[in-house]
Amino acid sequence: VTSLPNRCFDGCKSLTSVSFPGIKTIGNYAFLNCSALTGISIPEGAKVGEGAFQYCTGLKGTLTIPNGANIAYRAFDGCSGITSIVLHSGMTSGDWNRNGCFMSMSGVNSVSIIDDGNHTIPANVFGGASFSKDGVSLNIDNTITGIGDYAFNHANFPTTLDLSSQFTSYGA
Repeated sequence: VTSLPNRCFDGCKSLTSVSFPGIKTIGNYAFLNCSALTGISIPEGAKVGEGAFQYCTGLKGTLTIPNGANIAYRAFDGCSGITSIVLHSGMTSGDWNRNGCFMSMSGVNSVSIIDDGNHTIPANVFGGASFSKDGVSLNIDNTITGIGDYAFNHANFPTTLDLSSQFTSYGA
């Protein structure tokens, strides 16, 4: 199996874990409302469809987005149990109306961006992101020097973010 179709586990209330060896595509809303799902591992280079894990409130701890993964709009919208996100600069994110994959994630308090050699924060990645009301610590590898188009469009990050010395390229 290399692909999971759209809505294949939509609303599944008993599923607690999944393993994706060999999976290249996870369809739109594949795990929508799977509230018992507690952990996932996304393969490098996988394509994750729109809303694939939307409202999976059982997902806890750290979510890691690997290099080369393509994560569509609202893929993790409403995943309130995730407390930290580690993403790689080589991932790509949804671009519907300049919004990304991390919307309405009220539990996130830490985001780390690891440079995979392209030295740029992915376009659209945090568009519309809504994280912890207490703010989010943002840790960016010092080798990242660019910000992709709409990377922070309408996102709630810390009130002060010093981008003056590290960044030489800013997207739209």
